[in-house]
Amino acid sequence: MRSITAMLLTMFVALPVVGIQVKDVDLPAAVEMRPTLHEESPGLQCREGQLFFFAAEGPGAFGMPGTYDEGYDFEYMEPAGWFAPLPGVDNLHWHVADVALVAGHATDMSEALPFDPGDLENSYALWCGDLFYPGYGNGWSEAVEVTVDLAVAGSVQIAFAYCGDFEGESYDFFTVEVLGTGDWFEIYRNNAVGEQVYQIVQLAVTAAELGGVIQAVRFQFYSDGGWSDQDGSFPTDIGAVWLDNMLIDVDTISVVAEDFEDGLLPPGFAVLPSHDWAAEINTQLCVDVEIADPCWDESHSAWGYFDPDTPEDDYPDGVIPYGPPYPYMALESPELAVDHAGAPMNLHHGEAESFDLHLDGFFHLTFDGMVFLAYEVRGRAAETGVFGPWICECTVLSYPDPGCLTPATFDLEQIAFESAGGLDRTLTGLKVRVLLLDMCPIRCDEFNDGYPHTVGALIDRIRVVAEMGGTPVEESPLVHVTRLHAAYPNPFNPRTEIRFELAEAGETMLSVFDVGGRRVRTLVEGHLRQGLHVETWDGADDHGRVLSSGVYFLRLETRTELASRKIVLVQ
Repeated sequence: MRSITAMLLTMFVALPVVGIQVKDVDLPAAVEMRPTLHEESPGLQCREGQLFFFAAEGPGAFGMPGTYDEGYDFEYMEPAGWFAPLPGVDNLHWHVADVALVAGHATDMSEALPFDPGDLENSYALWCGDLFYPGYGNGWSEAVEVTVDLAVAGSVQIAFAYCGDFEGESYDFFTVEVLGTGDWFEIYRNNAVGEQVYQIVQLAVTAAELGGVIQAVRFQFYSDGGWSDQDGSFPTDIGAVWLDNMLIDVDTISVVAEDFEDGLLPPGFAVLPSHDWAAEINTQLCVDVEIADPCWDESHSAWGYFDPDTPEDDYPDGVIPYGPPYPYMALESPELAVDHAGAPMNLHHGEAESFDLHLDGFFHLTFDGMVFLAYEVRGRAAETGVFGPWICECTVLSYPDPGCLTPATFDLEQIAFESAGGLDRTLTGLKVRVLLLDMCPIRCDEFNDGYPHTVGALIDRIRVVAEMGGTPVEESPLVHVTRLHAAYPNPFNPRTEIRFELAEAGETMLSVFDVGGRRVRTLVEGHLRQGLHVETWDGADDHGRVLSSGVYFLRLETRTELASRKIVLVQ
């Protein structure tokens, strides 16, 4: 069981020390922000100074209403292309997936025997996890709902094979709920920490409890807004929950018997958020906000995170009540692709002295209530032309007392390049979200701790800034190293691109292995030149047979080097 002290230590070790300031920062004049383009090195696009990034055109572009020389100030209720997205619309986390994803890990489902005695493999299960970054986390509150709609005379029996691996306690948990003639009610909860144990779960509910009717069964996984697999604070091998061999009997008559062996979500099964996010408290662009001791002039607009239906004397615009429903309030940028001089974003890892998100804010985000300010980004690489997945830094900042931070600064470089596909990519676009997360859905005021809500936050003057060095870098002689780059896309279907470099010419083998250590495909075998090489894999073995979904391993072998990388095939 993790203590609050341990969580605080994690937080303080991982985060930069920031101070509360109660006055605005004097910003340099716009002309001093303009980058200098160097003509001496054609093609290198060497620039110096501070680069502030904007949308290439349309709302959010430099010079449009709501922008200024350094970023976005949302003056006079002009959103400048920023908006408040609803959670749960980007992707859903319940999938039917190959159990090879967990084979060899503690969360092994090999004991989930098939229904059909002639079926020698039990290949698929219902999985709650992330296809881009296998694992769990950051604010999931999502369910698989099974429609039943039957009268019940005696009882309903529910059984399934189960395996889970998540933080547990009050932070993450898995539940089973049923819907009769009234509201949903819970019949099972698992919040064991790092359980990783295969088990058969058998549940029963009577006709009297259901009111004589069962409408649906809901399998739900809750995850808090941080300390998860995705942010690296509680790493697991694969995911949150695996379910297989699901049986639902109504009065001894089987109405659901699923082993998911066709790899598809069965009819009558639906993946959906656990409640209507459209009715959720959300982020609002507000003008003349009334809040105690503001950081800046209140006469213009700012983004506010609060519920206007819960005003208080000192906060007439409202506060944030703790869940349920659980606050998830986000502010999302347009696609940032050019700087304020109109030059396209073209950044390489380590090229800028710093690459940061800055914002000015008034905060009162209590640690006791587990409400935090967070941010996430997704990057686009020149090599792919597409945006990668959102990557969240969700354990970020809390403010036990009302105060101002001008600016709050967050380092974007590492996660922006990771989202774009790797540190070797060229970053050409970026999207940013600033979030307010209830980090602990069931803490609330259930323990009478005196914290029924938090005061929320105001956000203004948002800037994405690259601090470029003042001297162009001379080109150095090209030095080749042997390196196996991350495959892209990964996970993939139907093919993925594999790039690798050789320090010297020589005999080379590039192979694909399954999780059992068997070589299933040889992509390259022979003498190759020094330098960069590109291969593709179509998910088939050496005999042309398409392989099943699961984890595979690339292995690059030369006379002196050996490198490997994990890839995930999703059919």
